Amino acid sequence: FRNSKLSKNKFLTSLLNMNVNIVLKKDYSPVFLVDLGFKSIILRSSRFITKFVERRENFSLDEFKNKDKKYTIYRLYIYSNQQEFYFSIHKNLLFFALQKEDIDNLYDVKMNGNNIYNDDNYYFIKKQIKKGGIAEIYYNTDEVIKPLLKKMAGVNNIIKKLKLDTNSAISFNISNDDLFFSSFTKSSTQDEKLQNFLENNAGKLDIIQYLPDDTNLYTAINIQSFEEFYKLFLYLQEGGYEKTIEKIDNACQVFFKMSIDEIIFSWIGSEIGAFTSTISSSPVIFLKIKDKKQNKMVFDKLVSSILLEDSNLNFDGVNLNKISFPDFLQSIIRNFAASFDTPYYTIIEDFIFFSMDPASLVNMVKKYDEELTLNYDNVYRDITSKVEKKATLFLYFNLGTTSHKLLQGKTFIPKLLKLYEKGVLTINLDNSSIRLDLAAAGINIKKTHLFPGYPKKIESVISSPVICRNITGSGLDELIYTTQNNKLMVADINNNSIGDFPVRIDGINKIAPIINDLDNNGELEIYVFTEKGTLHKYDTKGYKEAPYPISTEFKGSPAPVLYNGKLIFYSKNDKKIYFLKSNKKEEFNFEFKTPLLSPITISKNTFAFYPKSFNGTIFLTNDAGKTLNGWPNDAGGIGYGSPIIEAIGKSGAKKVIFITQSGNLNIWNYNGNIEKGFPLKMDGIYYTQPIVGDVGMNNGREIITLNKDGLVSIISDKGNILIQKKIKDAASKDRKMLLFDADKNGKQEIFIYGGTNNIIALNSELDIFSGFPVKGNTKPDFTDFNSDGQYEMVVGSVDSYIYAYTIPE
Repeated sequence: FRNSKLSKNKFLTSLLNMNVNIVLKKDYSPVFLVDLGFKSIILRSSRFITKFVERRENFSLDEFKNKDKKYTIYRLYIYSNQQEFYFSIHKNLLFFALQKEDIDNLYDVKMNGNNIYNDDNYYFIKKQIKKGGIAEIYYNTDEVIKPLLKKMAGVNNIIKKLKLDTNSAISFNISNDDLFFSSFTKSSTQDEKLQNFLENNAGKLDIIQYLPDDTNLYTAINIQSFEEFYKLFLYLQEGGYEKTIEKIDNACQVFFKMSIDEIIFSWIGSEIGAFTSTISSSPVIFLKIKDKKQNKMVFDKLVSSILLEDSNLNFDGVNLNKISFPDFLQSIIRNFAASFDTPYYTIIEDFIFFSMDPASLVNMVKKYDEELTLNYDNVYRDITSKVEKKATLFLYFNLGTTSHKLLQGKTFIPKLLKLYEKGVLTINLDNSSIRLDLAAAGINIKKTHLFPGYPKKIESVISSPVICRNITGSGLDELIYTTQNNKLMVADINNNSIGDFPVRIDGINKIAPIINDLDNNGELEIYVFTEKGTLHKYDTKGYKEAPYPISTEFKGSPAPVLYNGKLIFYSKNDKKIYFLKSNKKEEFNFEFKTPLLSPITISKNTFAFYPKSFNGTIFLTNDAGKTLNGWPNDAGGIGYGSPIIEAIGKSGAKKVIFITQSGNLNIWNYNGNIEKGFPLKMDGIYYTQPIVGDVGMNNGREIITLNKDGLVSIISDKGNILIQKKIKDAASKDRKMLLFDADKNGKQEIFIYGGTNNIIALNSELDIFSGFPVKGNTKPDFTDFNSDGQYEMVVGSVDSYIYAYTIPE
């Protein structure tokens, strides 16, 4: 309706604008109560309809009168799909249901007075939720909540000890900019331990003023005391806590001559939690300090023992401490965070912060000093103004920078939340109720954003593309690249080196390392060819393999190409192409009269190449160097780069494609015949060859060109320019393109890289993807770091960083 012309008719839209009440029974059969207002006058005439509407070919309308109760129900029966619907009109209300007895039941409820209109509890819970939403929901708590909680064991342990009221309420609102959800359930408990804990009057969280503005996820628990919280935690986990506390207390007395009360409970305050930021995926755990003197005394005693080490370190101008905990203290810590044995830590005013990654703490300290914290973020302040400030549990998320695993599902709620970048969830538990509030804000656009922990600083500028490939069997792709200080690096997704990497190479390498099993031993090898003509070979652990490195006569060769287990090089000295395998050469039987400056293009056993010439002469040969019939062909002028071999349109037949510097776009078939509609004269000067793929123009596979002024053109196989647009940020003679379906919509996107330090992504309308341009310079590669179904784009940069960006579906 919204897409039709009728939606512009204000009278019709006013007729459709009405309040609708929906009742779901236990069998989930819906009954609709529609408040028609003045529009009920129109439908009241339906009581006369049956006198005029007889049995029709497609439907019938029948009347059921209840004379005692003075109402009429109509049955509408649709013959085509054998469906029946029931409706009735009472004053300004329209009742609509799938079963006649559901409408009968509404009249019985009204007559007998056993409705929520006379229920004081209904009015009480109605007052507890926010008004002004798009919907209010009242539901049977047992029927809705308890089936959900069976799947959440941790929460279910608490809920089982609570007596929940029969009825609960929800208020819900959604717009293009905001999402809001509020729920209320009356509850009580007879469990003494839980009752004591819930008596806590939660205060406003103080941690907000320390959290960096690039926080992507944080959660905080507001408690009366850490002792009560930890004991309740053990009680819910184990059914008791006395024995566990006794064991830990004995260990504390033996090793430190202090009780657990002194070491832990005496100084930890009312706020505990954790957060992550864009700097690192490693969490920062925070604790509020209620007694600074006690905290210092405890740490001094712990450090003075031989069981715990504390050292002071400086990272990027920020002083941090590093501490090593003994095993028995780890037994407490592991309940809240795994692999937290030797964290860095720092104290700021009333809070102590721990993290395994010092970068997280350095970022937090600097952001705090510069007043770049969450409490200065306008969106954060707006969404938190709509929720309860004094909550038991507080959760914040920023989906513009990360996607939590809880939001990786394909169901309605995760999909909905992904449309709103920033949100807060608060849960308030006390001895009388459970309140839950959610507020989120966004622009209903999924943006490309940095993957958590990126960018990664490296010691030198990256000289090659960054390849993402799982070469170690870890299950996750490794990062493989070379740098301008002549090193080959293989690292995990955190850029931690693997094996003996980095390793030194002889000279600068600007091309992607070649990864293959050329020697057929069942193990991958890494080949790097430097500008000095040196060919290196390493295994995946960083060990050299004899007789490599080898010094070749191929210095200045275009990038080597892999073919049938051999590498193809060009020798400037004798103007010949050679196949190289295990230091053995085979000559490609072709006479070059002019030098070859760009790599050979291979499709199966067909070779296409362009030795530099003023006529732009293109050759097509077999893998033995024999020129195919109909070749060579002149492109009509000098060009840059290699011809490409691709299928275009919908036929699937391979074509040879080449564009000259002056813009002559040529397409030949394998017989050397120029395709109809070509050569096509394009505007501008071209320093990069076209790319071919399905970008979604409904023409099969299209041709995409880019000139030095940033003019992008999408061209059909018939030579028709389907769309053209000048992209300002794409202007540079060193810009190049690639195609990849990064958002998984079945159509490839156009990525423009090189030349400057930004990457552009375009769709079929040549509109820039949300979140682009992004920083980066090298040819992008794509992987899925966290297995969430969304691609990460990995690029190197001229500022000595590796960037990884998540491109949402």
